[in-house]
Amino acid sequence: MANYAVIRMEKYKKDRLNGTQKHNQREFQKSKNENIDRERTHLNYDLVNEKPISYSKAIHEKIEGRVKRKVRADAVLVSEFLITASPDYMNGAER
Repeated sequence: MANYAVIRMEKYKKDRLNGTQKHNQREFQKSKNENIDRERTHLNYDLVNEKPISYSKAIHEKIEGRVKRKVRADAVLVSEFLITASPDYMNGAER
């Protein structure tokens, strides 16, 4: 089977942060998304943070230390990347 990669990037503004955080960290008790297999949620892992975080708080802290002027209300605050590959490649990958 051929090896292939999929890379998806999505930009988020302030109004989408809370929902994105809840989705990524599986904070919804009931979700309309039927593709979520709750029995496999324990297999999810974050490459940067050991525990769930508040996206809004973390972003605010980073911006506060770097940006000297007011951030526009409609500014893109986060770029989210999903990177995956073919099953044959992923099954042989080390974590």
